[in-house]
Amino acid sequence: MESLEVRRLRLYLLQAYKVLFGLVHVSTDDLLIPSDNNSHRGLCMPISQINMRINSYSIRVMRVWNSLPDDKVDFSFFTRFRKSLTTNTLIKYCMVYFC
Repeated sequence: MESLEVRRLRLYLLQAYKVLFGLVHVSTDDLLIPSDNNSHRGLCMPISQINMRINSYSIRVMRVWNSLPDDKVDFSFFTRFRKSLTTNTLIKYCMVYFC
């Protein structure tokens, strides 16, 4: 069974996908903003931080989202993105490891 931390991280990333691609009606100005930085290493839509001290959600998601491996994560459709967020992909971003 997956750790609670991996399951939460997956849910945070799925919510970020929905927000960034307009699948839910949330003001992205309050949570996440697309980055204008060109050094995004091939990601289709990198994000940058906004209101660091107020929005801890953006901090948790931004670090992981921007470092997702391009060869293992598929951003083309939500279902493909969800399936590509495997435990092996996410575990390296977690603080707690289980043997």
